[in-house]
Amino acid sequence: MMNPESDHPSSPRQRKIGIAVELSEESAFTVRWAVDNYIRQGDDIIILHVSPTAGLFGADWGYYPLQTQPPYTTASIFSKVADLGKPLKEAGFPHTIHTVKDYDKRERLCLETQRLNLTALIMGFGDGSVSDFCVHHCVCQVVVVRYPDGPGSVEGTRAAPIVTFKSRTDDDEEIDKAKTALTASVHHQHIKAMDSVSKQPLLFCPRAYFTNNEEDFRAMQFREPPNLSSPSFHLTSLVLGNDFNITRKYYYDRHGKGFIKGHRPNKQCEICSKSLLGTTFYSCTLCLRPSCSPLQSSVLSRSSGYYHEACIEPISKHPYHPKHALRFRYESGQICLSCSTFKDFAYHCSICNFTMCQDCAREPPLFAIDYPKRHEHTLFYFQRKGSLICDVCGLSDGRSLLYSCVKCNFVVHKECVYFPCIIKISRHEHRLSFNSSLTPEQWLCGVCRESIDTNFARYSCVKGCSFAVHSKCATRKDVWDGKELEGEPEEDESLYIFKSFNEISDGIIEYFRHKSHHMRLDEDTNRAFDEDKRCRACTFPICDDLIYSCMQCDFILHQTCAHLPPRKQHATHPHPLLLLVDEEHEDYFQCTACKRESNGFAYTCCARDCNFTLDVSCASIAESLIHRFHPHPIYLIHESTAQEFCSICGQLIGHRLNCGECRFALCFGCATLPNKLRYKHDEHFLIFSYDEDFSGSQESGPHLCEVCEKQANPKNGVYMCNDCNVTLHVECLLGKEMYMMPIGGLISRNVNVDILPNNRLTRNICQRCHNRCQGKIIFKARDRSTFLCSLFCCLTKSWVDRDT
Repeated sequence: MMNPESDHPSSPRQRKIGIAVELSEESAFTVRWAVDNYIRQGDDIIILHVSPTAGLFGADWGYYPLQTQPPYTTASIFSKVADLGKPLKEAGFPHTIHTVKDYDKRERLCLETQRLNLTALIMGFGDGSVSDFCVHHCVCQVVVVRYPDGPGSVEGTRAAPIVTFKSRTDDDEEIDKAKTALTASVHHQHIKAMDSVSKQPLLFCPRAYFTNNEEDFRAMQFREPPNLSSPSFHLTSLVLGNDFNITRKYYYDRHGKGFIKGHRPNKQCEICSKSLLGTTFYSCTLCLRPSCSPLQSSVLSRSSGYYHEACIEPISKHPYHPKHALRFRYESGQICLSCSTFKDFAYHCSICNFTMCQDCAREPPLFAIDYPKRHEHTLFYFQRKGSLICDVCGLSDGRSLLYSCVKCNFVVHKECVYFPCIIKISRHEHRLSFNSSLTPEQWLCGVCRESIDTNFARYSCVKGCSFAVHSKCATRKDVWDGKELEGEPEEDESLYIFKSFNEISDGIIEYFRHKSHHMRLDEDTNRAFDEDKRCRACTFPICDDLIYSCMQCDFILHQTCAHLPPRKQHATHPHPLLLLVDEEHEDYFQCTACKRESNGFAYTCCARDCNFTLDVSCASIAESLIHRFHPHPIYLIHESTAQEFCSICGQLIGHRLNCGECRFALCFGCATLPNKLRYKHDEHFLIFSYDEDFSGSQESGPHLCEVCEKQANPKNGVYMCNDCNVTLHVECLLGKEMYMMPIGGLISRNVNVDILPNNRLTRNICQRCHNRCQGKIIFKARDRSTFLCSLFCCLTKSWVDRDT
């Protein structure tokens, strides 16, 4: 046995060591290991035991009597724990015994560790559940000793326990893997780095620290398993039983590698983007060196590598959540329970699923709210939430901060206290006012189409329309623009209503986006079909529709498209949309609703820093729709977190139309397909058909597409001519890039690319994928003999490299 006095260096600070024990042989072995290899004179030693509360075990079906837990008394438990501490007494180490009762041993150990302010906790492995929980959630160092031949031990190491360190150190020496208690000198190297801890610093590099777990970090960042022997490897794993162990230290060492703490005034914090001047910060030198080349491009791998100490240190106790420590972590889309905003970096308690953003965590806590607009009395912070229902939104959200009135039975979420009084949403033409009074009417929410409980607050039309919305639905970001309109005069909407063309004479107009030429109304519905002639607005081929055609060029518009308003409010977006036209035809856009690329007209949001765009077909979809393939009305829904599959095409969708009575869902792409189209090899119109009950066993048998000769299933929507028994897939008739017209071009990788009709007798070879170009359009590099089959191939860099 090593001599603690001679083998361990002295430390100016006294360590407070906890040994978690159970009434088992493994715990006795853990205490013996701690005496032999870890504890030194001067340590404050506490033997910690959590005994379960009384309960039933051994229950089974049948007549067997239920056996209760053995009736250990407090005295008998204390006596058994004292027996486990005999090695400490024999070695001359003073110690105290601390026993508590709790039904949740894992959580109670973490709480006692924090309450007793332990420097380190030593414990046995057991079945791995308790030790693994403590490793991830204790705020101090955790040393896990695995009993020889126990779970997770290595064959051939009967007399050699595996010891795993999870350390939060601020010493100059590295902590390496302690696999066996071979010699006192070996263990001296591991334990030396844990001798002095003034506070609880970070365990490892913030890049790994921010991730939800280390397995996710490893899978996300590394193309292949990193070389553990390489000095550039800097991932610390807290998962017991694998080969990834601590290779990090807290201060800068003479080799210039590891985790450092210091001052660097010319850099900015990765979290708050403020200067590091005059502050204490964290950094990982390995992340700042070229040796980090295995990292893939991601949010974490592009980080600057510097972090304010105040930005990322754990918070041991917060007034809003005093029970557990809050750990700073990275996870996309975390919701702060105080301000209800989405944050990627936030403080989090994994035990309670409590999340708070950095700004709210650093602000002084708000224990009382005096807001007469919402409630006449002062509201006080209510710590124990349980399943209380908010009197404003009518929801029970255990993750939100609650405030209650001590004078009356009123409970409200913090974010619901400050709901606006007057708002304007995208789903209604008039303003809405906040209303908390009880009414006998039955309402349906104008956003989610669910019933409204009039016992709770809601928003209703200020002009008396039969329109109401849940308070939560009305304040959604995709519905409300975030402006409080109380006291603001109403805008005169007539100022924004104006025609998109001037009528020159009977049937002749001047379109506001084609003023150089006049356009004439063409009422001939029996014109010859040319699939290359398309409406410049919606990009669909011209069939038997009334059209306006330019008298001097090939500019064509459907009559309905010519009447599109230059400015409109659409139910899918809270801001007004403006009609934009690329007159040079040198660009394209992607529709936010249907996700298809187009070079036609676009309705684009006019708000700053908002990239919302709709093609004119999707912009024509109303909030409620009667579709010929469904007997019930369908309504506009957008829930990015709860996507569904389109009932026709089967694609996973966010923006969609849902039936309020059944599970029918329709994507914008299917909802905007023309009812009828022409096919150059058929004299009749092809009608868009959908049969949800089609099985392929009818008398007509399975349908085959005329173009690709593959099976065409009416359950997924097809174009059919019943007179000629012709069936085509939607993409085979309109093309894969069905909203891209063979006009103009685009710029790809600094190369001008023309968009041409693919009507040659021979199909060109795509420069990128080396397949024949089969689509309706083809992309040709200007000033080169290079052809590309699709927009995907066109936007890929590899074809430019090959061509050069």
